[in-house]
Amino acid sequence: MMIVAIVLAIIAPILANLLYLACSRSREYLADASSAVFTRFPDGLASALEKISKPRIPLPSANRVTAPMYIVKPIMKASDDGVSGGGAWFSTHPPMKERVAILRSMGDGAGLMNYDKAYQSVKGSGLIGSESLRSAEELKLRGIAPTESRVDVKRQTRAATDILHKLNSFLFVSCSCGVKLKIPPNFKKDSFKCPKCGKIHALTEAKAS
Repeated sequence: MMIVAIVLAIIAPILANLLYLACSRSREYLADASSAVFTRFPDGLASALEKISKPRIPLPSANRVTAPMYIVKPIMKASDDGVSGGGAWFSTHPPMKERVAILRSMGDGAGLMNYDKAYQSVKGSGLIGSESLRSAEELKLRGIAPTESRVDVKRQTRAATDILHKLNSFLFVSCSCGVKLKIPPNFKKDSFKCPKCGKIHALTEAKAS
């Protein structure tokens, strides 16, 4: 009995950790299924996952406790290519290639049944419970709206960059030539020059937004 107790004391934490990581990975798949139902655009979700997973930005604030809260795995070794295998058992997130493959295999529907069929084709087993599948609504894929095909990528990128600058306490100055100047929080001089027109601006002109 002592030997069995010692063995269980050693194995139990490992099994508990594996169960925790498995639940975390299943949650990511279920989040993808819910997103497909909500947007009815799984191909767009797959493209978004591919974009946010490459290139990977180092996140010093991420750790093993907070890792399951991220959409993609925040702690990634340089040699980690996201391929499934034995190492996937100890991962907080499923391989990105599998998540993308499932979303792109949903066929002509965006419902839970379509996702479960796609999941089975990639993973070999089902994910969603039979009770949920019986009550699931059949949803058709939505087409791309005309406005979506003419998205101003430069404007979106500029707006996203401005949000990041605001979060990092940057100051802004709108020059008369049309340029919006961003002043970092550690800027020490009292004035600065517009790189386009050469106009001198006082630091007191800068505002938080």
